[in-house]
Amino acid sequence: MIIAKYLYVYLGFFLAFVGSIGNLLTFSVFVRRKKYRSLSSSTFLAGSTFGEQLVLLSSAFPDSLTYALNYDFYGISIEMCKSTSFLYFAGGVVALTCMYLAAIERYLQTCRSSSQREWMTLNRARLLVFLATLVSSGISIPFALYRNVTSNNQSCEYVNANFKRMAPLMYAIVGVPMPITLLSVFGFLTWRNLKTPTQRQRTGLATHKLNNQDSKRTAHGEPIEEAAASVCLKASDQIIAVGVNCVHPDTVVPLIKQMNKIDCDFIAYPNAGVIWDSEKQ
Repeated sequence: MIIAKYLYVYLGFFLAFVGSIGNLLTFSVFVRRKKYRSLSSSTFLAGSTFGEQLVLLSSAFPDSLTYALNYDFYGISIEMCKSTSFLYFAGGVVALTCMYLAAIERYLQTCRSSSQREWMTLNRARLLVFLATLVSSGISIPFALYRNVTSNNQSCEYVNANFKRMAPLMYAIVGVPMPITLLSVFGFLTWRNLKTPTQRQRTGLATHKLNNQDSKRTAHGEPIEEAAASVCLKASDQIIAVGVNCVHPDTVVPLIKQMNKIDCDFIAYPNAGVIWDSEKQ
């Protein structure tokens, strides 16, 4: 028991100290470095770092002092009890909200629409961080109102029975399902946006190769349906539709059969060369 106590005290102080140094360095980089402070994502990350530091100051240090002194450090005064309760929840909400905004900003930067990519300006980012701080402070006020130093054991506890039952639920919702859901959704959307241009680029490259190889093979007398089917197989799922400079039934019909065998759509246009259907990407 004594060993566990000392581990908690010293480890808590160490983590709080190292975490504070890391947060201060991160915040100073995003705020002071010119090439970073002009980015909206840096504004969100700086806001998240600030919120994390508030959580450390209102939880890790008081917890370690409580175990070190065998005294409820939160209950040392009414002001300490209320301020730490307020800052712990508000700081956590600010940190998470800024992380959500950073994820949304990354998603917008990967969108094809220029209006979406340019929507998150630096001034908008600062305004969103300010609004996030205001909203987080507003919903954290009950944690200061309904927590106080009890007269019997001089500890910081909830004095409202209804809010005492509600507080763990609020911590659970804000701390677990919301981060997992929002970060996963926008992370997936960003990944999908980043993946799509790569597919288009590979499709264009495979189509270009198909065009060149088609010309070479047909020039050497190889049947066009075999050449197109062979290249389509090599391109795997990157070729979605194939077209040729031919509409003669004797050539088109066998080629369609070859395309159907390998699940590759075929489109024949006179003098069109080899094409792909971009609408099916």
